[in-house]
Amino acid sequence: MNKDEYVQAMKQEIDESIKEDEKIQHFLVWLHEKTASLGSPYQESALRAFYCDIVEGTSVNREISRMLDSNLDKDIDEVRGIANQFRELWDNGQPVARWVYEIESREPAYSRFPQINFKRLVNQVDTSPAVDIVVDRNLALVCKMEAVQKEYARQAIALLIRESDKDFLEKMIDFTNIFTRVTKGKESNVYFYEEDLKEWKSRLTSWLFKYRNLKLDWQFSDEQKQLLNNYYAANKLLVYCLKESNASPEVQKEIQETLLLPIAEIEKRKWHNGKGKLILSGRIVFSFFTNFFLYCFTTLFFGCLLTLIIYRVFVTVFKPIYPNSGGL
Repeated sequence: MNKDEYVQAMKQEIDESIKEDEKIQHFLVWLHEKTASLGSPYQESALRAFYCDIVEGTSVNREISRMLDSNLDKDIDEVRGIANQFRELWDNGQPVARWVYEIESREPAYSRFPQINFKRLVNQVDTSPAVDIVVDRNLALVCKMEAVQKEYARQAIALLIRESDKDFLEKMIDFTNIFTRVTKGKESNVYFYEEDLKEWKSRLTSWLFKYRNLKLDWQFSDEQKQLLNNYYAANKLLVYCLKESNASPEVQKEIQETLLLPIAEIEKRKWHNGKGKLILSGRIVFSFFTNFFLYCFTTLFFGCLLTLIIYRVFVTVFKPIYPNSGGL
């Protein structure tokens, strides 16, 4: 095999490994739809790897997304830094993010926290494509981790300052208030605390699906989890080999664009690409025959024209010499 054939064969084997598992295929369909709906400038395969990490815990270090798109990793860290600054705006357990909604109410925040440049931070939240990604990441971690980390929830809530997030922000504030009461109950009764916490996470999971299309409860079996982890690890190896193999740019692009996609989507893209190549081939063939026909027609036309000219010259020159030749 040459380098292109080798990485293409790897990709095919990896995709085949989860082809028959219907639930994993449904998961990959959702993964594709969720990341495509974000409309972000980041590479979609990197986003799919990132959401695979936060939803199913396939990686704690975001290996694939880091290799595929360094800008995604950099912007996530930048937005988390913004969220940490906004976290200072908490008052009595409530986020003071409402001050950001109403311009006339921002002055108290300016005076209490002069070290924070609110206008710059608000503009960054309004314009950064990584804000939704960080909110999803933090709230997924809140639901997935055994012990709830308040800081993750606080970071996420602090970023919900856009008008489009207002309804979800209100829900998150309610959840936070409920969680505060739940944690206080831990001191009196650990059993009820664990039950209440489980209920709280369940409610949060349902709201994340409703408001953000973030589906966390896939209920994979242990075998499916292992299969998905193996699939992720194989894709990580493939990305590494792709970068080290010096495969052709066309093959690299094709493989990267179809990483972590469901089989149906991969087959659809192959069909479209094949159709495009067929159309291109048809156009080339059509163009060839058209040009060939024009060449033949032009050659014949000018050949006939040249013959006619020679004939006229011959008749004009030689007729006076043989005046009666026309009667022969």
